[in-house]
Amino acid sequence: MITHNYIRPHEALNGNTPAQACGIEMKGQNKWLTLIQNASYEPKVNRENYEPRS
Repeated sequence: MITHNYIRPHEALNGNTPAQACGIEMKGQNKWLTLIQNASYEPKVNRENYEPRS
């Protein structure tokens, strides 16, 4: 399922992967490594201006 949704190009998306269509970058030859690196990335939040949703 992960290969189908992130790594494998699709005809309906003009040869792009669903990840590319959503703006997820899959750089380099090893797409699995890039996927793991993206999953482990923790975005930085400016805590001074952060307001949790109610």
